[in-house]
Amino acid sequence: MFSKVPQYALRAIEILQGHGFQAHLVGGCVRDILMGREPQDYDINTNAMPQQMQRAFEGYRQVETGIKHGTLSVWIENHQIEITTYRRDGKYSDGRHPDSVELGAELRDDLARRDFTINAMCWTPQGGLVDMFGGQEDLINKTIRCVGDPEERFREDALRILRALRFASVLDAQIEPHTDAAVRSMAELLNRVSAERCAVELTKLLCGSAAGRVVQAYPAVLDTILPGLGQMRGYNQDNPHHCYTLLEHTARVVDAVPPQPVERLAALLHDMGKPACRTMDQAGIAHYRGHVDVSAEMARQILEGLRFDGATVEAVVQLVKHHDVNVDDISEAGIRRMMGRLGVETFDMLLSLKKADNLAQNRALSDRIPNLERICSIEQQILEKQSPYKLSQLEINGDDLIDIGYKPGPAVGNVLRELLDMVVEDRISNSREALLAAAKELMKDN
Repeated sequence: MFSKVPQYALRAIEILQGHGFQAHLVGGCVRDILMGREPQDYDINTNAMPQQMQRAFEGYRQVETGIKHGTLSVWIENHQIEITTYRRDGKYSDGRHPDSVELGAELRDDLARRDFTINAMCWTPQGGLVDMFGGQEDLINKTIRCVGDPEERFREDALRILRALRFASVLDAQIEPHTDAAVRSMAELLNRVSAERCAVELTKLLCGSAAGRVVQAYPAVLDTILPGLGQMRGYNQDNPHHCYTLLEHTARVVDAVPPQPVERLAALLHDMGKPACRTMDQAGIAHYRGHVDVSAEMARQILEGLRFDGATVEAVVQLVKHHDVNVDDISEAGIRRMMGRLGVETFDMLLSLKKADNLAQNRALSDRIPNLERICSIEQQILEKQSPYKLSQLEINGDDLIDIGYKPGPAVGNVLRELLDMVVEDRISNSREALLAAAKELMKDN
């Protein structure tokens, strides 16, 4: 199982041991190896003090990543490895970082300070696996369990609450009862954690294989960073097209889209505005007119609050805003317009979201999958034929319009868009001659 540990990682252990120190692979890389996954990086813990590590790796590129906390980054064969001295953490007054770090602790102390048992194992070529807290058994049983007292672990670092949910999703694992109780009762501590760190964990959670299950199981916890999610639990949509509660519908949509950040975020947020838009007709059927706009605005506020990058925010907002567009009678021209307005990548994600949304509804009353498949087919034909759908594909540009007499300014862009509409609707061909002739006619009309 550990036979595939790369030579550069083994070399780092060998160098430390050659200088008389203990050294182990530790944490996530050990967990991943036991699961048969290839680790993204390799970390080492050792009883060598920082200055001793620096001397041991003399001649290698080094960066003092966190030297006062005992961490040194070393490059071996062009690979970065983080090496950290055994340590014992002091109190965590801010709920995120230790007030003090005691270096030179024992191996057990170093493992005991870690978050979950599955991350508290280490390995060395000579001694094999070191598992003091039952991490391997928990990994086999797909159990997320804090090392020691869960409440103490979460008071030390509240981000571990989200990390517990993230590992439950990514590993399709269950959180053991004591850890689960602490996750639920201490969720408010997440307010101490930076928005950026919460966003990273949320993204990883949503891209996990059990994201939908975790979203359904912990709406009140997630509501701390996703205000509005909690009220979706048990919310009966009271509409014959919907056979699931709002939260269950949302969770099913999350699971049904590809595990990519933008698509999973859009799936999670696409219906958050429904409770605010609910109206009832005389037959007792609920309607949610305008919920796409309300949901889109809520998505923007939530994602900007979590400090997601602008491109992600805009992509998610566009998907949420367009997810309820009626596609029953969309023509090739209409599809080309949407491709031009959204871009092919976003348009493809929209189709994926709409399919997932439909799969999570009462398909006996409304099954749009065949129409969506037809749209996918038409889009593919558009791309294969290179049929124009955006301004950059026109055979003329703004300079050409100025050359025939248009004044620089907004009118140039407006005319180009009108010409694109004419091409999309097959009223003129996308040739330089036809476009310039049409532009001259438009000039006469204005």
